Amino acid sequence: MNLFGALSNKRFYKSLKMILSHSFFKYIFIGIILNASGFLFYIFLTTLDITPAFSMSIVYILFTSLAFFLHKNYSFQKESSAKPFIPFLLIHISAYTLNLLSIYIFVYMLNFPHQLIQGISVIFLALYLYLMMRSYVFKSK
Repeated sequence: MNLFGALSNKRFYKSLKMILSHSFFKYIFIGIILNASGFLFYIFLTTLDITPAFSMSIVYILFTSLAFFLHKNYSFQKESSAKPFIPFLLIHISAYTLNLLSIYIFVYMLNFPHQLIQGISVIFLALYLYLMMRSYVFKSK
């Protein structure tokens, strides 16, 4: 079966819907989109001669806000309440701090390319954030 045949297959869509119905896969799906676009935005900002640390800070502010609303409403499907925002914010502040430390140590002290360090950080922090969100912010009842 070719790609077009697979995409037109109803079982394909049913399987995709089933996979995306689980919070982890929804989290991964949204995370890939947000992290890829955030990383590209980070690269764009650094090409404008904005420092890696400040570029990462701008990206964090924008994409953390967007992530809260997408994960609350789609990944974890929680009722419309702002209550989980404070723990969400605190967890993201901890992730931001870890990211900033990695840039400071590996880019500014050890002279690794900032693109490499930010790319690696995105992967590790995504797993950290999922575990923290699932455990402390969007807990199952």
